[in-house]
Amino acid sequence: RLGTGAVVRWFSSTLEYMGRYSLQIYLIHPALLFFFAQWGFPGNSIAFVLTLVAYIALAIVGPLLLARGLEKVNLSGILFGGRRMNNEL
Repeated sequence: RLGTGAVVRWFSSTLEYMGRYSLQIYLIHPALLFFFAQWGFPGNSIAFVLTLVAYIALAIVGPLLLARGLEKVNLSGILFGGRRMNNEL
């Protein structure tokens, strides 16, 4: 049986982890939801609920994975020329 402390620690660490990437999730999820809306929802109530849960999960996990993948990339340096070669110092 999980103790209340373990559940609280898990919940807290999960929210802290997502909080590091909340801006990316906030900015990207509307585009994903737009595409999901184009696909629509099934008429069957069980399929509807499963599709809704999948859409919500993908709208959070997709931007989270993208943010994690781009975390080490210096995008502003690439886009705006701030990146220098070692011999240009």
